[in-house]
Amino acid sequence: MPDPDGLPELIRRIAATSLPDSSEGAPVGVPPAAWPRILGRVVQERLSGLAVAAAQDGWLQLNDDQFAELLGQHRDAMTWTLRVERILLVVSRRLEARGVRPIVLKGPALAHTLYPDPSWRAFRDLDLLVRPRLAGGAGSRGDVEDRGDVLPRGVRVANLGTEHGGTGHCPRRAG
Repeated sequence: MPDPDGLPELIRRIAATSLPDSSEGAPVGVPPAAWPRILGRVVQERLSGLAVAAAQDGWLQLNDDQFAELLGQHRDAMTWTLRVERILLVVSRRLEARGVRPIVLKGPALAHTLYPDPSWRAFRDLDLLVRPRLAGGAGSRGDVEDRGDVLPRGVRVANLGTEHGGTGHCPRRAG
């Protein structure tokens, strides 16, 4: 069934903001009746930063109320993102103090390396990859995952391998 608002195509176009040739095509206005669905999907897909950029580029044409609402949602997303980045700084220092060098995956790593503006890439969690060391030593699975003084709730850690040469997994701390 075709979408009368063209929602999937508009979301794809927002997601492609800043990619080569992504601004090609006619400017798109958003009818007020369709705006709640579009904004909901933008928020759900964590595309508020790219939507703000698309509106500033002029191809996503929003009225003043729509733009203000989008900015409010983006501000909320960035508030959470900044909390995660603050946790990253604390956790990295704690791990490095124990001789463990974490590798940051996904959200923060992508935001600061692949996007022209890191605020275009919202993220809600933190994924770290660590190399295991001798069982029981600093940086072992138990030391990294279970000690509340190292990892706050919600931080996932994946090992590059286990003592048995396996691949490890990405557990989520309970709580």
